[in-house]
Amino acid sequence: LDLLDGDSASFTGVGNAVDKNVGMDKEVWITGITGTGPDLDNYTYNATALTGVNINQKAIVVDGLGINRAYCGTTIVGVTLMADGILTGDELAFTGIGNTADKNAGMDKAVLISGITGTGTDAGNYSYNTTATTDVDISKKVIVVGAEGVNRAYDGTTNVDVLLASSGVVTVDNLTFTGVGNTADKNAGDDKAVAVSAITGAGTDLANYDFNTTADT
Repeated sequence: LDLLDGDSASFTGVGNAVDKNVGMDKEVWITGITGTGPDLDNYTYNATALTGVNINQKAIVVDGLGINRAYCGTTIVGVTLMADGILTGDELAFTGIGNTADKNAGMDKAVLISGITGTGTDAGNYSYNTTATTDVDISKKVIVVGAEGVNRAYDGTTNVDVLLASSGVVTVDNLTFTGVGNTADKNAGDDKAVAVSAITGAGTDLANYDFNTTADT
């Protein structure tokens, strides 16, 4: 401003950067410059001007929501990520990797979300956390235990040995089954029906499964 000493005048105008994005020393065009004050009529002045500005990233906080699932033998958990503070019309979405501390079933299990990244045309205009925490319910996996009778000779009882297994057990899990097999009578015969009862599981991964306690073969 080149106002003479003692003169009073002030100016307003509208500044616009060349685009909305983050950047250092971005050009700003000032238009519609108007003045007010008792000495304004003593001056002529420009109606436009050029300056620069630094536009920094907007800081936001990304939160996560764990997606409940059944036990699958891994610590991986699906997560939904969102953030308050994203400006209306901006294109920005987030992805990340959720993991529990162990693979086991349980309610309200803590989930660590890592590797949070933003995608979209406006991702560069925001700064945000790259980790977050949430929780998730991991329910037991429901499986069907099938039975196979072990053929034998007549022995005067209804007792029958059975082999029990389920195709739904995760490959690396430690889980076996036992049960009690009985025919309807003690007599010899082919293709005799066997009712299997008291099916129980054993092994370090037993708590991660729900299964039937009876079967037929």
